[in-house]
Amino acid sequence: GFVAAVAWPLTWEPVEAPALGWIVGASMVGLAAVAAIWFTVGATQRHWHDVAEAIGGDLGTVAEAARRTAGKRAYVMAGVATASVVPLVIALLQSNFLLIVLCVGVTLVLGAIATRLASSARRAPIPGRDRRTIAMVVVFGLLGGILPLVQLTWGLVGDLPPWLAPEERWNLLVLCIGAVAVTITLTVGWLRIGRTPKQVGSTRGVNWITVTVVSVGVGALAHWVATDFFTVGIADLLADVIAAAAFIVAWANVLWWMPEGVRGLPDIPDRVERAPLG
Repeated sequence: GFVAAVAWPLTWEPVEAPALGWIVGASMVGLAAVAAIWFTVGATQRHWHDVAEAIGGDLGTVAEAARRTAGKRAYVMAGVATASVVPLVIALLQSNFLLIVLCVGVTLVLGAIATRLASSARRAPIPGRDRRTIAMVVVFGLLGGILPLVQLTWGLVGDLPPWLAPEERWNLLVLCIGAVAVTITLTVGWLRIGRTPKQVGSTRGVNWITVTVVSVGVGALAHWVATDFFTVGIADLLADVIAAAAFIVAWANVLWWMPEGVRGLPDIPDRVERAPLG
């Protein structure tokens, strides 16, 4: 969702009236994706039902109950995957290659999750998972689905405001805001600051705040270097792509390696003491 919130404003192009054949082609792609999602989930559920009937008895009854429970979660995720097809169709109508790749990837992942849920059972709900899943779906729906619909509708009426289609000079700010949101989401529950001096000291200065500041700062530095030294004289679109890629690579590497390299392993003896052979 956060990635989509960055990608849509940075790559938005006004949707001109496309040719009828292009509209038909984009619609057929969308319908095929929706049909594939629901067919796969339904086929998985039917297979499980046949297995439960073949088992029979009390065990078959338990398996059937588990199938129905899994089906409820799978159909919800299949609905989310279906909704993700809408921005895919918009990206196709725009001929927006970057968003087409992103939307295809998201639809494939959500469809795979729905299929996995349709074939998985769990003994009891995992605390907090449902709330996190609901939050994830809401964020994705708002930023990945509602945002392009608002852009499309607004663009049909008039010019988009700057916050929906920022100028090139705001690219770095949009990237930084998106990176901050992603970094905090990934680290706030893991790299905690600590409440006591001992807990704070054990973090070695690595917490969700420091990782966010350092990773986004390094990403911004990489963007500036790429913009001012490595993309001078080339086409604007290619220059923007290179600068954004430099930001993402630098930011992602710091986000990945900073907790590993600085926090490291606890300072305790952890080697196996073996008795001498002689």
